Amino acid sequence: VFFSPQPRPRIMADLKESFALYDEDGTGTVSARDAAVLVRSTGLNPTEHELQTAMAGVDSGAGKFTFGDISSIISQIKKADYASEVQEAFKVFDKEGSGSLDMAELKHILSNLGERMSEDEVKDLLKEAGLEGKSNISCSDFTKIMLS
Repeated sequence: VFFSPQPRPRIMADLKESFALYDEDGTGTVSARDAAVLVRSTGLNPTEHELQTAMAGVDSGAGKFTFGDISSIISQIKKADYASEVQEAFKVFDKEGSGSLDMAELKHILSNLGERMSEDEVKDLLKEAGLEGKSNISCSDFTKIMLS
């Protein structure tokens, strides 16, 4: 697993404590404005559009958010941020700007840079992603692998 959308346990503990403070009436929900403050309190800095999009995905229409809703919003925003970073990294290796990488180059990258993977781990990863035997990998397929 390259990416986990879940915040670290300590951040979640702090978030839960903060949520309880904003849940003044004890209903287990907070307003949209307070939910935005809580999301940003975790260190994320989404644009207003990103935040509204993530919030719309969990809002039942009441404009109130549970702790679980806020956790889902955080996960969505983290995943989108990470996907963007992966796409930028892909562009660094896509020297011709073709939108794809030679599979041999990808194998080299995974085996030699960052947290190095063994040849068997690379083969298993590509097999799981349905990319075994392909000669190139697109940016979207690369992003899917990195988010898996």
